[in-house]
Parts: sequence; structure tokens; C-alpha cells
Amino acid sequence: MSLVRDLEALGQYQELLGDSQCHFLAKLWTLQDEMAPTDFRWEPLSKHEIYRLTRANTPLLSKAKDKIDLIAFVEAFNNILALYTEEIFSSELSAKLQALDSLGEHDLDQALFDDVKILERVFSKQAFLDDDAKSCLTLVVYSTLRVFRAAYASQIKEIDFGEYDFPDTHTCPVCGAEASLSIINRPIAFNGGLRNHYCSSCDTQWHYTRIKCAFCGESGQERLRYFYTPDDEAHRVHACKSCKGIMAAINLKFFTLKFSPRVEELVSLLKAREIFQDASIDKFLSDSSIK
Repeated sequence: MSLVRDLEALGQYQELLGDSQCHFLAKLWTLQDEMAPTDFRWEPLSKHEIYRLTRANTPLLSKAKDKIDLIAFVEAFNNILALYTEEIFSSELSAKLQALDSLGEHDLDQALFDDVKILERVFSKQAFLDDDAKSCLTLVVYSTLRVFRAAYASQIKEIDFGEYDFPDTHTCPVCGAEASLSIINRPIAFNGGLRNHYCSSCDTQWHYTRIKCAFCGESGQERLRYFYTPDDEAHRVHACKSCKGIMAAINLKFFTLKFSPRVEELVSLLKAREIFQDASIDKFLSDSSIK
């Protein structure tokens, strides 16, 4: 169902993203959905244990007994690499990247929750790559990890990550990746609109305090600010004067289209470029009169 939602939302931005990019993303997301495993076993944890792990920044998937199947991962990687090669990568770049048939049995032990480890393993199997090739290889690896992380994360259902009292964390409580989008929900009754963080790596959302920096925890209203263009109040950039941290955000109160966090993560990055053209962000971050 989420794939249908994502593709419908993607179609709304065909003019902004372009026909070729929308076409590629539709093919990639469909391929990822087709390769998603269905045999993941998750043994439910108590709410107390989940809170303890989250406060310690320990991803829940680190407690999974099942790991990513090596054969399934290599097949998914090779299929996704073939799609990038067909649609995006140049022939020169493609020649530098190899099918990932040399991973060992234990190379994927931490792949569900540790980006650094899996990238180290993959790079060790691909010799003599320049920086551009490494960047492209990283993109393929992340696209492959999404296949498994999203499928496994969907099985963790014993807690509502949108709960107001859930511990604040900038990293995903499920897979450990950094949040890629901040979502301000529509106001309900006396609720001014709760804020969620979104992880594009495993498609998880979780609650985060509305007035608080995602990076340093600053909660002083005078040191936090949203910036947006006059013609688009929905897509925003959240800036913190204390740590100079900035994060893409979307306020659903002003959003009238079909909503998909997966799509809006991409759109928000493009919208942020427009917002950054306004010098007011730099002025806010550098203004010494704001204590």
C-alpha cells in the first residue's frame, strides 16, 4: 500500500523533478518493493526494554535474531546496480563498479543497523575506486539496504513510535540512521501539531519534541527558527543558532497534496535550495545579538 501512496505522490511533482527522475524513482521503488523479504522473524520486546535501548541510542534491529541473507542481499545489490547502470551511471563509471559476489558470510552481520560497517566491507571488495565511484557505490548500497531495513522495520509493531512520551532521538530508533526529514503534523483539537522525524532508510517515523534542535537539543525559542519561501509555507528549513544545525522540514498544516514522507524528503531538499538563496538564514545564524 505504501508503494502505491509513494508513486501517486511522486506523480504530483513530475514538473519539479522532471520526467526522467520520476521514471527512474518509480522503477527503483517498484524493484525494491518486489525484492523485499517476507520471512523476517521479530521477537517482541517489552516497552521498558525498547525505551532503554532508545535512550542508549541502540537500534532495535541490533537485537534481531535474523540477519540479512547473503544471497538475497547480493541479488538485490546486483539488480539495483543494473538499474542505476541502465538509467543513471555513465558507461565509464559503470565499468569501475563490480557485481558484489565476493561478500563473505559475516560481512552482513551488522548491516541492518550500522552504515559504516557495511560500507567498509563493500569498499574492501571494490579495489581502486575514485571518490566519484565511491559516492555512486554508496548510493547503490543504501538503496539495497532500504530493501531489507524497511521490510524488517515494518514487523516491529509492539510500540507506537509516535507516542508523545517516546524518548527524543535524532537517529532512527529502529535502524540507527539519521533522520532525513522533520514532519509537523496538522493541529488536532488542543494539539498544535506534533512533530515527527522520518527515516528514509527504513521508512520509520517517531515523535520528537516540537521546539527543540534535532542535533544539539537546544530548546530556547529565540535560538530556533523555521525559514520558508513566501509562496510555499509547507516546505521549510529548521535552523538552530546554537549549533548551526539545519534540517529539512514540512508543515502539513499548509500542505494540500497527497503526502508521502519518502517523496517529500526528496522535494524538501530541492525546496531547501530555494530557501537558502534568502540571506536571512545566514544572518540569523551569525547574528551575535541573539543570545
